[in-house]
Amino acid sequence: MSGNFNKEDAGFAAAIAALDDHVSSMIIAGQTAYRIQAEIRATYQAGSSYAFQAKIDDWISAYNNVMIKFQDLGEKTLFVGQIIDSGEDGAGVTGASWDTNDGIYDILAPVGR
Repeated sequence: MSGNFNKEDAGFAAAIAALDDHVSSMIIAGQTAYRIQAEIRATYQAGSSYAFQAKIDDWISAYNNVMIKFQDLGEKTLFVGQIIDSGEDGAGVTGASWDTNDGIYDILAPVGR
């Protein structure tokens, strides 16, 4: 494995795909919790219900905090991808504009080429 970062690396792509899959699962779990919460509030009107509802409220609060962090991670990952794309584009333009006859290549080339 080289020390260079490659956006097209299979490991990077697999990590992003796994993150997307996990977020999708989290969204489904959150929707289920919201549905259960609404059903319990509408139909379970006993004193024992309040402790249970408080636990559901705690879970939903923690879920919302985690989802905010996952969304932030997703936005930052997208932003980093855009920066990498821009850098690759800039490097391509710069590299294409180099003239190997102007002496820069000779200065940057290894000795004894």
